[in-house]
Amino acid sequence: MKIAFLIRSLENGGAERQLTVLANELAERGHEVYVLVFYPGGVREHDVNTSLVRLVPIRKSSRWDVFGFGWQILRAVRIIRPDVIHGYLSAGNIAATLGRVAAPGAKLVWGIRDSDMHFEKYGWMTRLTYSAAFALSRLAGLVIFNSHAGLRYWESRGWRHSGAVCVPNGIDTSAFEPDPEARQQMRTRLGVPDHVPLIGMAGRFDPMKDHANFVRAATKVGYDFPDAMFVCAGGMPEAGRARLEQIAHAGGIGGRLLFPGPIRDMRGFYNALDVFCLSSLYGEGFPNVVGEAMACGRPCVVTDAGDAALVVGETGEVVPTSNPVALAKAICRVLDAGEPDSEAIRNRVLENFTVDNLASRTESLLGLRGRQSARSAAASSARTTTY
Repeated sequence: MKIAFLIRSLENGGAERQLTVLANELAERGHEVYVLVFYPGGVREHDVNTSLVRLVPIRKSSRWDVFGFGWQILRAVRIIRPDVIHGYLSAGNIAATLGRVAAPGAKLVWGIRDSDMHFEKYGWMTRLTYSAAFALSRLAGLVIFNSHAGLRYWESRGWRHSGAVCVPNGIDTSAFEPDPEARQQMRTRLGVPDHVPLIGMAGRFDPMKDHANFVRAATKVGYDFPDAMFVCAGGMPEAGRARLEQIAHAGGIGGRLLFPGPIRDMRGFYNALDVFCLSSLYGEGFPNVVGEAMACGRPCVVTDAGDAALVVGETGEVVPTSNPVALAKAICRVLDAGEPDSEAIRNRVLENFTVDNLASRTESLLGLRGRQSARSAAASSARTTTY
C-alpha cells in the first residue's frame, strides 16, 4: 500500500519525531511510504530511513506562496497515486485535503497533535490556519488524535466526527533505555558531578512550555537541596534566556541553572537526570519527552496538561499547571524517595506506548496489512494493554 504523509517541515519537534518513527516503521513492514515536506532541510530529516522512505521536498518559498505550492502538492500526489493521504498538524492536514483532489480514491486522514491551544499568545496566521483546519476537518475520512485531551478539546468546541479516534504516540524503546555510561558522559559534558541531584526539562521556548514555571519551582527546590542543579534543554532566544536567568538569580540558583541549547543525544540527557519535569501550561497532546524519559527509567513530575497524567500513570507525580509551589513539592518528594523503580517506570512505556503499538493501530485503522518488522518482533515479548 502507498502512504503519503504531508507535513510543514521536519524540524525538531514532537510531531515531527513521531512522523519519522511511524514512516520508518510502516516502510519496514513493507508499505511504500512517502513524506512530502513543504520546507525541507529540517534536522529530523536525518532520522528518516531514506533507503525505505521517500522524502519529497515541495519547497514552499514563503507563507504567501499559495498557488505555486498548491500546484506542487497536486502534481506530487498525482505522480505518487497514494492509497492513503495522511496529514500531520494543521498545515499538513489542510494540504492533504487539497492533495486528495489529485487522488480522489485515496483515504484522507488527518493527524491532530495538540489540545487546548491559547491562540491569543500567537500571531494571526496561526489563528487563521487553525480556524481553516477546524472547518475543513469534516472532509477527512479519519481523524487521528494522539491524545484524549485533544479529542475532548475539539469536541468542547462543538466538533463531532464519526471517524475520530485516539492513537497514542509510540516511543522507540530501543533508542531510549537506561544507560549508565550515557548518563556519565552527559553529566561530564554538562559539568555535573555524579552525586549532585539534576532536575531538568526539554522543549522549545514557547509560551505553552512555561519555562518560567519550571525555573520558579527550581528556586524553591534549591532551598531544600542546596547542591541540586537544574537544566533547560532546547533552543532558546537570548531574551527568553535572560528572563529565566533573572528569575534564577533572584531565587538563589543562578549558578546552578544550565542552558545547554539543543541536545542531539537525548538518550544521554534523560539518563543524566534524577527527575524529569514537564512544566507545560496548555496545548500538550501526548508529550513525547515524558514517554522518552520514562523509557530511560527516569521518574517524571508533570503538570496536568494534555495526556501527561495518563502517560505517567502511577509511576510519577502530577500537579496543577502554573503552580511552581506544587511542582517544587512534587520534585522534592521524588528526590526524598531515593532510587526510583526504573524497571516499573520503563515497563509503563513497554506495556502501552511502543512504536509497535502505534504502527499496528495505524495499520488497522487504515486497512493496511504489512509484515512484522524487526522492531515489532523485538517488542513482541512485551505485554500490551489498551490505552
